[in-house]
Amino acid sequence: MAYNVDDAHLLEPFWVSDVMHGESLLFIRGDAGAQPSARLLFPPKEIICVRNAAGTVTYAEGRDYLVEPGSRQFALPTESRIPFIEAAQRYRRAGESPGIAHKVGDPDTLMFFSEGHYFHDLQTAVTYRHEGRWQGCKPDFQGDRLPRTMSKTRNGEPLTLCISGDSISAGCNASKSTGVPPFMPPWTELVPAVLEKVYGSTIRLRNYALGGAGVTHGVPAAEPAAKDQPDLFVIAYGMNNVRERNPGLFRHWTQTIIETVRKGTPEAEFVLVASMLGNPDWTHTPAEMFPLYRDELQSLCGEGIILADLTAVWTELLNVKDFLDITGNGVNHPNDFGHRVYAQVLLSLLMPPG
Repeated sequence: MAYNVDDAHLLEPFWVSDVMHGESLLFIRGDAGAQPSARLLFPPKEIICVRNAAGTVTYAEGRDYLVEPGSRQFALPTESRIPFIEAAQRYRRAGESPGIAHKVGDPDTLMFFSEGHYFHDLQTAVTYRHEGRWQGCKPDFQGDRLPRTMSKTRNGEPLTLCISGDSISAGCNASKSTGVPPFMPPWTELVPAVLEKVYGSTIRLRNYALGGAGVTHGVPAAEPAAKDQPDLFVIAYGMNNVRERNPGLFRHWTQTIIETVRKGTPEAEFVLVASMLGNPDWTHTPAEMFPLYRDELQSLCGEGIILADLTAVWTELLNVKDFLDITGNGVNHPNDFGHRVYAQVLLSLLMPPG
């Protein structure tokens, strides 16, 4: 079944809209006998619908969930059909599954981790109306710094979009990639789909992203990518580089990719993606390094190069929400909600309001 891109509401990001579409939750029970709970980003004014992440089951207030008016907190009554985990499941001992090494400062404790649709099957999607205000980064239109890209899209001309990145950009844990409903494509497919729909410009997508890759993967990939004659080139690394704790080297290799592409295609324009945050409890994704890597990308920006600051957006999300609410694998991938956030940020940069 084909996914309808309109269902993603990508032109209604939560930082400007009073309706939150499909915010994901993963319910956790902290103590034996307590009600499993999870927290929304904003206090809801009206609950529009609560479904499983697949969109195949609709839950009923009172029977399946409880929400106190004016509160972000959701709770599950005893007979609820909504899945949840115990707080102790966040971590695993050696030999327990599913898990991956290891918790920060504790090599004997594994992190709760699984690829595929394991987390997707545990998560719940809530659509609601609210009066809350987003306190974090609000991505603004920056198309005036990408004149070639904007000229082509506005005039309905074909545009070549190249993407170089890691497993997030390869589409990992989007439901389409895992083969389960609602079969939502990753952000790398959502963005060109919306640009085509709105502008009528044919987008030729070339995705060089590779699971497990760091920024050095992008260096040899840049030369063949330049032969595609990209109009817009998106560079999206960092998740697999922060463990190296060397922001300056990350900047060097990113700049090398830009220069390599420009040798083959001098008129190419760029979006540099500052990565979402990984699980702050995982040793390979030190939370304090992400803004430092973001700042190095920002220093490369100017005419023809802009920044998509997912780092800032994720930082604010995690000030309110649990990491397990919005992850696809427990440690370093987004779920469907997260892929939509990626797409909303990119589209906000490339499309003026309205």
